[in-house]
Amino acid sequence: MLTKTMKTWLLSAAVLFVGALLFATPAHAQAKKDKDTVQLKGGKSEVGKVTAEDFAGVSLEIKAGQNKVIPWADVAGIEYNNAGALNEALESLNSGKLDEALGQFEALKSGAAKNRPVLMQHALYNTALIKQRQGKLDEAAAGYKELFAAFPRGRYLRMAGENWINTLLTKGDNNAAESAVATINLAAQGATGIEADLAILKGRVAESKKSWAEARAAYEAAEKAATDGDAADQEARLGRARCLIGEGKRSDAEPILNDLKKTGTSNVVLAGAWNSLGELLTEDGKSKRNTETLIDALYAHLRGIVQYQPLPGEPTREYERALAGAHLVCKYISELETNGERKRTYKARSDEHLARLVKEFPNSAYRPK
Repeated sequence: MLTKTMKTWLLSAAVLFVGALLFATPAHAQAKKDKDTVQLKGGKSEVGKVTAEDFAGVSLEIKAGQNKVIPWADVAGIEYNNAGALNEALESLNSGKLDEALGQFEALKSGAAKNRPVLMQHALYNTALIKQRQGKLDEAAAGYKELFAAFPRGRYLRMAGENWINTLLTKGDNNAAESAVATINLAAQGATGIEADLAILKGRVAESKKSWAEARAAYEAAEKAATDGDAADQEARLGRARCLIGEGKRSDAEPILNDLKKTGTSNVVLAGAWNSLGELLTEDGKSKRNTETLIDALYAHLRGIVQYQPLPGEPTREYERALAGAHLVCKYISELETNGERKRTYKARSDEHLARLVKEFPNSAYRPK
């Protein structure tokens, strides 16, 4: 049996223990709150302060004087300390509220991001990206140039490089696109593993000029520099297949495309392979006046619209191409159809795909001239 003294002692000890928990918990929470969390693929995470985000990976300060670089291939996501403004801006962007998102990112640039480079990099990239989506091509190009000046080997080196070049090519300014490739090459000096990506950008500019042999040589150089089966290798093979089609070597291109549509690991590659196959089927169906072949072509393009949409922040080129392809295929089907109802249905679908392309990408290079 507990004595009165023992009961009093236990009660006092319990009060002290609970009090200690109450005082300790906020300090622990505050310590965690002041840190960033890098979510790793596989479910684990690393806690510390993100000090930089470069092409090679995210630099995390675990404790004073102790840093580690986590490759992007191992990163599932990052939760930044005190980044509510960034999260709100990204949510607006991913919801398609471009005007709202633009205002939020511009406010971030002039506010909180000034004191934190990793947030500034997000703000610069997404501001340029939104202006590109809005058709403000000159402002978008200037924004990407500003990004490369501030973060020459940053995490967005590859995507921003392609978007910058696509912006200039959409304007029809091939010379400026070539200059941009030179600027990106200079900025990328010292970045590990970037050679294949730079060759792909060079191939993209040559391809836009229909300099097929030059473009194919660039893509082949990218394949040699890349690791077999990785994202750069797949994009390079896809580019080489497009060049082969441009050179009139369809039989050499089709096996590459059929392999990529099965083995591709990114939406960009999968949509690109299906788009190229869809264009070949469209050519066959139109020349042979074969509705069934044209319907196969339509399904190929719909993959890029429904199944393989670009992830947030990724280049939208293949998505635009899929919308344009679906528009043309439906137009051709409506012209061949003899059944009045089906003719009207496919004409309406053609108009819908075109309207979506024009609305979402007012200056798209794939918009019918």
